[in-house]
Amino acid sequence: MALGIAPSFPEPAEVIQSDDGRDYLSFRLNDISECGEHSTLEMSRAWRNSAAFKAEFPGHMFGVLMDFIESARGAKTKDEWCEKAAAFLSVSRDSIRKDIRRVDDLTGLLPESPLTHILCFIVNRFAAIQWVKTAIPKTVVNAGPSIVMLDGKLPRRKQLQLLSYL
Repeated sequence: MALGIAPSFPEPAEVIQSDDGRDYLSFRLNDISECGEHSTLEMSRAWRNSAAFKAEFPGHMFGVLMDFIESARGAKTKDEWCEKAAAFLSVSRDSIRKDIRRVDDLTGLLPESPLTHILCFIVNRFAAIQWVKTAIPKTVVNAGPSIVMLDGKLPRRKQLQLLSYL
């Protein structure tokens, strides 16, 4: 999202509760960035093969973002992410706190700046966390040759009853 790939609304995030106990989060993004330069599929491939991507495209903003995320490992709160951003960019924490409040202005003023992209990442990260908090969980069950998805808020007894009809 920090590269301008917008979330896919109305349901940009969902919580998948797997019947095998391995729950996960799923985020939906549009296929391409608003500027048309970045493909979600290409960025996903880059994420899985970061070293190769950074070698092929040195200085690409996504490479910078991957380096920042790696350097910020362990950060949990927005303040911790901002502190990590300040250290990564070698700027003051006060400057980061001020700039994060005006991130919309920065996207127009400094659209290619690492500062803008990193702050967009932080803002979008916490927006995504909010989406997850309001998402309706879904339970995924492997039912023989098919996969069934149920509303995760249904009582377990009701889920089992529905599955018994399959």
